[in-house]
Amino acid sequence: NNNNTKLSTFYGNNETTRVISFTGGRDNTTNLVGTISLPTKNKEGNEDDADADADDLRLPPVIVLAHGLGLAADCSLDKFTSAFNAEGFATFAFDYATFGHSGGLPRHVVDPVTHISDLKRAIATLHRKSDELKIDGDRIALWGTSLGGGHVVSAALQLLQSSNANDDDRTTTLDGEEEEEGI
Repeated sequence: NNNNTKLSTFYGNNETTRVISFTGGRDNTTNLVGTISLPTKNKEGNEDDADADADDLRLPPVIVLAHGLGLAADCSLDKFTSAFNAEGFATFAFDYATFGHSGGLPRHVVDPVTHISDLKRAIATLHRKSDELKIDGDRIALWGTSLGGGHVVSAALQLLQSSNANDDDRTTTLDGEEEEEGI
């Protein structure tokens, strides 16, 4: 859409940085926007080394960055993104519903329950699109600053509890949807 075109110009859609849209918000229909940044070095810190072993050439794990109270993803997370990318991690920073480049009205509503839900939707999107994004969707870490630090702990706990609560016949996907085993 037009907003993603503007963001691509701002963030520079290229080999290592890409704008991603997904849905979230209170009603799970709000357009949320984030940026995935891929590392330029493998985990050993070597530029795409032809002599690197197979383990070094795996798809990179991704760290989802959650910003603090009332901020947007483009407010000071770039330093952390750069540091993580330099160490071989992909990063994903996004705006909660009603903040930054994400949609939602009224604007700038601090709603921790919705923020945590948005965070879990971001994780589910990365997991689902991992092949397309060239990341390891089975190795997703969470990191947050300020209120975002609390959000990542809450989201991780909820995902763990959801995973542990499943009975023998059903599993719960990362975005909270249930599916029959074997489907």
